[in-house]
Amino acid sequence: GQISGVIKQVSNLSDTIAISLDEQNSTTNEISRYVHESAKGSEEISRNIAGVAEAAQNTALGANGSLKSAQALAKMSTDLRALVNALNGN
Repeated sequence: GQISGVIKQVSNLSDTIAISLDEQNSTTNEISRYVHESAKGSEEISRNIAGVAEAAQNTALGANGSLKSAQALAKMSTDLRALVNALNGN
């Protein structure tokens, strides 16, 4: 009678709890997988940013070298003009 009904209810509740725990475990595993994948994506983004920063630094160094070369060329041009003027008696 009544005792077997209570036992059946406890059994049903126990089954429901077991199913809920299994679903919670699956959800936790899924969240863990997403967090892991996000971390991997963040690492890749960090590497890409570092690569862009390095490329920008190399570009700046190249531009600085080009500027120095242009300044040297301008000085040589001025010196050459002065030499030509001196040779022409100007």
